[in-house]
Amino acid sequence: MSWTDAQRLQELVEKLQTQVQEPATQSAILITLNELNTHAQRIFEQEEILLGTMRPTDLKNRQTLHKRLLKQLAYHTQDFKDDLTPQACADFLSFLQGWVQKQQQTLHAMSEGRQPN
Repeated sequence: MSWTDAQRLQELVEKLQTQVQEPATQSAILITLNELNTHAQRIFEQEEILLGTMRPTDLKNRQTLHKRLLKQLAYHTQDFKDDLTPQACADFLSFLQGWVQKQQQTLHAMSEGRQPN
């Protein structure tokens, strides 16, 4: 994942936060959610390719983590679609903020040649 990818991830989360606060239409929010899901999958694929060449022994663990994160993202996205209450929105945005922060930490660790957590 490049800094551009991490920045785009952050932008999508911030866009979603703005859409929820305004509030935007459900279809506009779903477009952003779909873009976020697609971007996350692409980032994880790139990270796994890089890990496969740099640290193949870490690849399986990272793939497991990615699958879990994508599953959580899908779960929260569905929950958001089903229940547009303020609490559902707050929980989902909190999850996304923590997730983006973790991705940025991973990128920073990998750029320094350290093992990402």
